[in-house]
Amino acid sequence: MKITTPCPNREEYVFWDAFHVTEKVNVILVTRAFNGSGDVVYLINIQLLAIAEPPRKEAGKPKMSYGN
Repeated sequence: MKITTPCPNREEYVFWDAFHVTEKVNVILVTRAFNGSGDVVYLINIQLLAIAEPPRKEAGKPKMSYGN
């Protein structure tokens, strides 16, 4: 692995060295995961997941059994 010098201005680049993304990229990724639309996140974003209510058990229906 070649040792490289980190870039002096991390605000202008995606990577600040050969492997690590900058803080700006992390903010973009987290923001899109949190409240992104269906073209960015699959099925549901974190914001919607956090406010979703758990499914309720329906009265009178037996529980599913898988051979136990």
